[in-house]
Amino acid sequence: MEEVIKPSSEVILVSVEDMNQITLIDPKTRGILEQYSDESSQIAKNTLCVAPKMGHIIGFQNQKTILNMWNINSKKVFLRVSCTEKITATAISNSEFYFAAASITGFVYIWETFSGDLIKKYKAHQKKITCLQFSNDDGLIISAGEDGICQIYLLSSLLASSSKMKLDLNNNKVELKARYTLIGHSEKINCMRQSRGVLGKLYTAGSDKTVIVWDLSKGNKLGQFSVESEINCIEIDSQEEYVIIGCKNNNLYKIKVNDNFAYKIDLDEVTETPNIERQRMNKHIVFKGHNSEVTNVKLYEEAKQIISSSKDGLLVFWDFDGQIIKTMNMFNKSINNMCIFRRPKEFDQKNPLSHAKKMISFKAFHRYEEGESVNISENAKEHRFIMPSIQKAIKKSKKEKLTASSFLQTTKFLLGGAASASIIKSSATSSVSYTPEQIQEIILENQKLKALNHQLFNKHITNSSS
Repeated sequence: MEEVIKPSSEVILVSVEDMNQITLIDPKTRGILEQYSDESSQIAKNTLCVAPKMGHIIGFQNQKTILNMWNINSKKVFLRVSCTEKITATAISNSEFYFAAASITGFVYIWETFSGDLIKKYKAHQKKITCLQFSNDDGLIISAGEDGICQIYLLSSLLASSSKMKLDLNNNKVELKARYTLIGHSEKINCMRQSRGVLGKLYTAGSDKTVIVWDLSKGNKLGQFSVESEINCIEIDSQEEYVIIGCKNNNLYKIKVNDNFAYKIDLDEVTETPNIERQRMNKHIVFKGHNSEVTNVKLYEEAKQIISSSKDGLLVFWDFDGQIIKTMNMFNKSINNMCIFRRPKEFDQKNPLSHAKKMISFKAFHRYEEGESVNISENAKEHRFIMPSIQKAIKKSKKEKLTASSFLQTTKFLLGGAASASIIKSSATSSVSYTPEQIQEIILENQKLKALNHQLFNKHITNSSS
């Protein structure tokens, strides 16, 4: 009799490059629980996130500026939101009250999830943002990017400077500035991870092959260490004894950390058949098993395992000594996002078909802040009022040109040959010349017309409101 494998209490959500689906997997049974598909749901790297309390999945389309939102119990997109620019990283607060997205131009957008209001947009970096997180207590929002800098802002300061609350209690303008600016990387930052607890440590890693450890409460550097390849992803074990990093050279490294970080990791001794004992003495273990660069690494706490993914679509399950437990090869392209979270009630073992519709849901996110949207609305009204007059003038001008063209064609027909050719040539090459006084008179007349146009518009708005 075969042993029955019980479902896992945790599930994995993955997205794959150039595939129009997101897949929810049980890591124990290796079964597919759900596939969230849409004809345009290719999700960009670092933009897939889960709101487990509300049962929502959020991801940004790879080629467009569109946000897709799914209910975890529904296969199809229930909400699409158009954004003003391409999004490169996302994060949701632990309370799920706020959703943040970072852009290719260095801006960060923060929305209120239950109203959909865009409450803050601010410039955090000069280049593309690659990572975005809320702190464990939701007090900070942390971003890192291609400029090699990590910016940390107080969420309360961002909210206080928003369009909803522009002034503080003393009616003074709130100055927006980063709480900490962490500078230490020489190249772009590809990944970051926080330790457990409130205001613990922050680990950042990137293309300079270096991991830097920061104190979140003080904003200072605690230490750093380097490996032999560009780092794509990072994870920390629950006791914060080890850092696991996935690299571009197809390997993972499990590195023991200590309080002072005062040691050097010697990776020059590592060979194809590494000496495990020497690695233990040297406080690191190399995991070999992927045939292409590692894209994600996560801790699977229930089974005390490590899960990694790679560009060839392979999922590998490891024990903490670097031995492969199992592999899953259900994809043939790069796994660009991987999330692991507690099993939703909708997929509970006792009631696997329980797809109860939630009464509360996130609202559609607005494209602009409140004040900005008012200005855009007024400009749109003015545009709608003025444009018909401009279009009428253009139409009249075109009609006059058409009449002149018809006259020349008729003249050509009546006179024929060389005579008509000379008339047409003379007409085409002739130009009107103006004196400086005439030009100045035209400019003044144009300014008067503009002023009159605005007066007419304001009168139209006043009459409409009354």
